Amino acid sequence: MTKEHLDKSFKLISELLQESTFTESSLDTTKTRILQENDELFTNPRYLLSEIVHKFAFKNNPMGNYIRGSQETIPLITRSEIAEFVNDNYTSNNLIISASGNIDHNNIVDLAEKYLWRLPGHEKDQKITPPAFNSVSVMQEAEEKNTFIAFAYPAASYSHPNLTNFNVLQHLLSMGNIPSRKEDNFFQAAMDIRGLVSHDSYLATYQNCGLLIQLIECTSDSAPFVGGAVLRSMGHFGKNVSDSEISRAKSLFFNDLLRNDSLSHVSQTNANQLKNFSRKVPNSEFGSTALDLTASTLVTNISEWVNTIYPVIAVYGNIPNEDLIEKFYQHSE
Repeated sequence: MTKEHLDKSFKLISELLQESTFTESSLDTTKTRILQENDELFTNPRYLLSEIVHKFAFKNNPMGNYIRGSQETIPLITRSEIAEFVNDNYTSNNLIISASGNIDHNNIVDLAEKYLWRLPGHEKDQKITPPAFNSVSVMQEAEEKNTFIAFAYPAASYSHPNLTNFNVLQHLLSMGNIPSRKEDNFFQAAMDIRGLVSHDSYLATYQNCGLLIQLIECTSDSAPFVGGAVLRSMGHFGKNVSDSEISRAKSLFFNDLLRNDSLSHVSQTNANQLKNFSRKVPNSEFGSTALDLTASTLVTNISEWVNTIYPVIAVYGNIPNEDLIEKFYQHSE
């Protein structure tokens, strides 16, 4: 927004937080729209697999709930539940205001006091027990040409000391998509199998847990070998990773820290840091934790997370046989 619209924006946010009526008609309209959007999203194999691995990895914990709700739960939401949720959570105790760009700090403070002073100050105890990681395998047949596979391993939380190690590991896995000599890249060497269509990896970090997720698309006939290659590379990566690979992965991590993000992303990052660290953490501080990272230290810090724990495995689409996941493990040896 432009600076001259800042006052109006604070006023609008204030009205949304404190004066929303949540009429039955608006609630029905919103639920209908979300259901329609979910119908489309849940036909996207990559999105669906990401939701599935969260559901099973964090089973019996709120972190395992679908973030957008399910087609079964959304129609059951009532106006009173929405109002109660807002009353319990949208309080001054839970409020973090983060702004970036052409701003004046004192002006932001004045506007917050002007428009948000009526927010209730109570704080309901809603601490979520950190979820235990569950190793589960699940398959879902669908009319797809190819096979989609997700592997999820437990990972560090947003404020865990090992987070930098996982950031470097995630970039190390992503290097499988970067042309290089096969012998220099353990994942690319492991995945040098005909039939691999795509491979993505990403790190999902939260306040008290995290997941390292790999998403694979491959032809159905190659699925047993591709799945086995992933398990083999993760189970033995400590024997195959070189310091030169770690250096390239660290460079990718440093580039991420230095990139110019949008102002909205900067504000969101700052808010997360204030919530988890009670301060703004400079990128140099995150980067310094990776400077001395070597292959041996990465293996030492990560091994207990990925070498000794069976991952969540979710398969979707064209499933060639009922014992496909068992074949993954057979081909991982």
